[in-house]
Amino acid sequence: MFNYYLIIILLFINLSLKVNAEEKIFSVATSEFATRGGDANMKWVGESCADAIVNRISTDKKVRIVERKYIKKIVEELKLQMTGLVNEETAVEIGNIIGANYFIFGSVTIMGQNIALDARVVNVETAEIISTSRITGKLDDMFKLQENLAKQISKDLSFNSVIFAGNEVDLSEISFSVYTKLDKLKKLSEDMPIFKLDPSRRRKTADYTLGLKIANELISAHPKLYLAHYYKGLFSMHLEDYTTADISTKLAKQLNPNDIDMLLLRAGFFIVSKDFNKAESLLKYITDAYPTESIAWYGLAKVYMASNNNNKAIECLINSLSGNKYLPKAEGNLRTLVSGSKIIINSGFTDVKYYNAASIFKAFWSTNKTISSSIYEQAVATNISFPKLYMPYYIKGYYLNAKHNYKLASDIYKQGIKVCPEFPYLHRELALLYFKNNKCTEAEKHAKLYLGTANFINDYNVIDKARLRCR
Repeated sequence: MFNYYLIIILLFINLSLKVNAEEKIFSVATSEFATRGGDANMKWVGESCADAIVNRISTDKKVRIVERKYIKKIVEELKLQMTGLVNEETAVEIGNIIGANYFIFGSVTIMGQNIALDARVVNVETAEIISTSRITGKLDDMFKLQENLAKQISKDLSFNSVIFAGNEVDLSEISFSVYTKLDKLKKLSEDMPIFKLDPSRRRKTADYTLGLKIANELISAHPKLYLAHYYKGLFSMHLEDYTTADISTKLAKQLNPNDIDMLLLRAGFFIVSKDFNKAESLLKYITDAYPTESIAWYGLAKVYMASNNNNKAIECLINSLSGNKYLPKAEGNLRTLVSGSKIIINSGFTDVKYYNAASIFKAFWSTNKTISSSIYEQAVATNISFPKLYMPYYIKGYYLNAKHNYKLASDIYKQGIKVCPEFPYLHRELALLYFKNNKCTEAEKHAKLYLGTANFINDYNVIDKARLRCR
């Protein structure tokens, strides 16, 4: 009987590796571009350039983007020297830690009324520069120049990305002076939710009112500037002026119907105003058009949670977590739905793959961390169904580690980090495995990332005990 189960498990592993090879996932990291020249108020230009590239390549279903906020955390935790322009050596070091295939970095040089955008892409595995792009032009044409740079990098990497600004949008309206105001709006709106009202909105009324004032100024000068209407709708919604929010979000969507952010904000307005039928319809449209858009799936889950349709909500949250971004809030909602005494019933899902995925998340959050062979098999099956979902890698690695198959467990943990480096527990397990095998330098890096990024830690003693092997 033991040999029979062993054969079945090995067949699952082989099939999993085959499917994963066929559906190769590319992990891409970007850093904020260095801004050279100009005055102190222009330092944001480099960040906006990196945003333009991410917005384009993130729409490809093969791509998983590592959030720049996480890159900054890596730099802080590991005390890497990353001042100004990132170089190949730093890019390769960071890329190796997080399992990235490519690292994009570059600079923006401002020379009076002219600007030059330079970008380089390094292949992390070979440490070779595989793409070098330079776009030059007038400062007032920065938006178009960034779009051209993003197109070039997407082409060089052979990613089938979509244009993040619709073809019908008049980019001539977005001059550098306008872009400066838009950057101010971006900073004022940082961390504002779009599927619920900001819990701290009473304290931020002054900021939101200022944002509304700037948006109105832009609309007065450029009535068809879709981004201005976007921010007017966003600030109006959190100021609870639903009439203005309705008009502005609708107009922003009409002016640029191909932009995901415009669509998501409109859907967010429907959720906040409790028009769940319209929200569901629009979010389904988005997820059909952009099946890897994590935020849209999360929004759809919120709609189903509002009507207590928990199984549909679980399915959407799993799709969200296997999308192009890691959303801790989606993970938190999933934990609420599958944890505790709740029984997960297969028949409640549209496909067994969601039952398998929900089961392995439940196993991860259970107080008993023993992974059974049946849960392992569900993880293998989930890995095939959702190759960009991180939890199967954790479960498979944990099971194989417990069976003393350290080499394969290590390889699987590294695959998981490649898929989602932001999930701290993969770093934890890999660190412990490295400490056990006296790979002290690598172990310390992953231990620091776990300790520096996990929301809750109650096992410092476990890490400290493992460190003793390297002292």
